[in-house]
Amino acid sequence: ARFKLTEGTFFMKLEQINQFGLLGNKEDARKVLEGMFEDNEEMTEAEKRIIRVLQITDNIRERGTIEKGVSKEDFKAGFTGAKERTASSFSTLHFGHYKSVVEDDELSNIHAGMLDISARTGTSLPRCQKGLYIMIYKKLNSILIEDLRAFLLMEADFNVLNKLIIRKIMMHNAKESKEMPMENVGGRKGLSAAEAGLARKMFFDILRMLKHDGAVTSAYSHTCYNMIQRTSAALSCEGLGVPNITIAMLLLRLQKMKYYIRTGHRESSTFYSSG
Repeated sequence: ARFKLTEGTFFMKLEQINQFGLLGNKEDARKVLEGMFEDNEEMTEAEKRIIRVLQITDNIRERGTIEKGVSKEDFKAGFTGAKERTASSFSTLHFGHYKSVVEDDELSNIHAGMLDISARTGTSLPRCQKGLYIMIYKKLNSILIEDLRAFLLMEADFNVLNKLIIRKIMMHNAKESKEMPMENVGGRKGLSAAEAGLARKMFFDILRMLKHDGAVTSAYSHTCYNMIQRTSAALSCEGLGVPNITIAMLLLRLQKMKYYIRTGHRESSTFYSSG
């Protein structure tokens, strides 16, 4: 059930899938980004607001689409500080392998080139379409399912590519364009996460003084990933300057992912998949 939480949402309706595409790569999706999409009478006010929010802002438009490739230096930076003991993926290529590779310029160029081809063409290697689920204790020695935490291990080099695209390119572009939400303070230079906690406390204090109704919701995508719909995610990333072909590579890899499970006994020989 948790893999179907987006069903019934605006972009998952059959009409909208045909209209915008699951990857936001159809003509009407271009119109949404350019602010030229015309609302229809069947859309709710909330849906109309979603469409307006997805428009590319003037600041991002001035900076243009990000055309940065994956260089040897990018590849090396992704593994230089990595911990060698980090668990390996289904292919068994572990961080020690890549930390050895970054010591050689020629091998680093080869690996960086493979990632660069993937980002520019929207394709991914078959080994990168296999994920390995593991479960670790949240409470020591408790094997109750609610006391376990699930982790998905993916290929280390493609994790580096994900971080490069999302964190170092897209988020940097959003920050430089002043498109970061003011409440997004954690991990940003010159800002403290304590400010968000203080703002929340003051918000409730004001509600109590005014005797006014109010609510706070958690909209942190990191813990709500099952509710992230692909079309809106693709348009959001493209609205911050990431090329659609690069977004397609990231999302299609997840769509085609084959999920295996690692237990204390061994890794499963069969898998489950969404298609």
